[in-house]
Amino acid sequence: MIRAVFLDAGPLGLLTQRTGKSPEVDECKRWVVALARAGVEVANVGHLSRFMNARVWRDIAA
Repeated sequence: MIRAVFLDAGPLGLLTQRTGKSPEVDECKRWVVALARAGVEVANVGHLSRFMNARVWRDIAA
């Protein structure tokens, strides 16, 4: 099973801000790092169709 989180513009906007700008920015960055360390794939919503295509083709090839 794939564990993935797709981020929309809100979290992506926070992630592009410099660390220390606000508590929300720092919390969002810590959250994404924790997800990645736990093996969760993190992508933006714009990559959803590409991600799903890759999964479908990988499953077909298996």
